[in-house]
Amino acid sequence: MAGQWRRCLNTFAALRNELAKPASVVFVGTFLIRSSFPGLAAYIASKAALAAQARTLAVEFAPLDVRINMVSPGPTATAIWGTLGLSDDQLEGVAEGVTQRLLPGHFLESAAVANVILFQLSQGARGVYGQDWVVDNGYTVS
Repeated sequence: MAGQWRRCLNTFAALRNELAKPASVVFVGTFLIRSSFPGLAAYIASKAALAAQARTLAVEFAPLDVRINMVSPGPTATAIWGTLGLSDDQLEGVAEGVTQRLLPGHFLESAAVANVILFQLSQGARGVYGQDWVVDNGYTVS
């Protein structure tokens, strides 16, 4: 994981002078930094660090007319659920438990997350700096 984190930092450092001005950068986090999930401690910790980095970089880059924010998706209907190494029965059990906490009673569609990211990249969000927008169908407030 240290290698991946270093690549993330190095990539951003390399792009620092290549960004158009004004610019907007959106990191992708996870709703789980406000909650927990057994077996995902390293993943959640890395995303919490990313949130701290986004806040700090937002302050550093604001004078350069670069906005930095983050979107933290919640349970989203994507193929990644099939890569968790769970049996179909286990996966169904996890999905049922998670769905009970989602206010509309279903997983997010990826377009819901993409739309928030597109807004953050737009000039409509030009006053937003260092924020982490949680898009989780109400999971963290239920």
